[in-house]
Amino acid sequence: MFKDLKLEKLKWLWPNRFPLGKISLIVGDPDRGKSILSLYIAAQVSTGRPWIDSTTSREPGDVLILTTEDDLADTVGPRLKAAAADLSRIHYINAVVEKDKKYNLSNLTRDFDILVKTAQKLHPHLRLIIIDPISGYMEGKNENKNAEVREYLNPLAELARMADLSIIGISHMNKNQLTQSATYRVLGSIAFTAAVRAVWLVHQDPEDEVRRLFVPLKGNLSRDKSGLSYTLMSQQVQTEQGLADSVFCSFSPEPIHIRAEELLAPRDKKSPKRDSAADWLKGYLKDGPKPAKELFNVGSQMGYSEKTLKRVKSKLGIQSTQTFAPDGGFGKWEWSLLT
Repeated sequence: MFKDLKLEKLKWLWPNRFPLGKISLIVGDPDRGKSILSLYIAAQVSTGRPWIDSTTSREPGDVLILTTEDDLADTVGPRLKAAAADLSRIHYINAVVEKDKKYNLSNLTRDFDILVKTAQKLHPHLRLIIIDPISGYMEGKNENKNAEVREYLNPLAELARMADLSIIGISHMNKNQLTQSATYRVLGSIAFTAAVRAVWLVHQDPEDEVRRLFVPLKGNLSRDKSGLSYTLMSQQVQTEQGLADSVFCSFSPEPIHIRAEELLAPRDKKSPKRDSAADWLKGYLKDGPKPAKELFNVGSQMGYSEKTLKRVKSKLGIQSTQTFAPDGGFGKWEWSLLT
């Protein structure tokens, strides 16, 4: 009976975004930076650094990565280094040996005990498991069949709960742009989105091809429905053969408020409304920085919504800066044209 149940407080890996003890998904079209985002998360967990939307540090934790998408030595490792991860806390399962036969860990139903033993070895420091892509480890099962997807996910959910860690899976989107619900755009069975507790969409900013929008697609564990934005930045890292180019996420601290359905909806290439808003915004900022709240109020009177103004912001090269209050705390946000 519920009267005998000991109630527990929900715990978070990344507050209001990725819960502990549960499975979450990061989804999006190919080449949008989903895997790079997951490595940013891994780096923050491994070092205990504050998240971009927080000032609170945490105890560093261990991370376990399973990937069939990228090479560990020339891609994943350099990206972790570019993200300033503590590499001593990040582990991987690349392949296993059984009866002198080496094969990739491609079937978590068959090889689940290997994952469990690795998690037990790293317990209690293991805080995050990344599976990239989440459908890449269900060899022999049909990712489009609900029953087989749930059979695959249920043991993972139990592992996350028992070990008090977060499992983040990476998934692509299908090409069906006619569906009205964003949850049906995730590749494979609807069971993928139904069985997990949080789904986050990574999408290219329609107004800025180098900017990525990171917004909630599904999540009822937090009242905060805001998203974030980031750009993919290049950085050279040291390898055994010398310097090599890599990439990492550079986040903007300012939250964004846009629905996944809106980002995924078919859109016209030209938008006279946004062109008009861009002209007005350039004129309004030509004499110097203006408070964002003032911009939204005046823009609304001119017929431009806050959402429209935020969309043209990056196209115009407008930067947002948070000022400091007289008491030393954070003050208001200001927008200004780059000079």
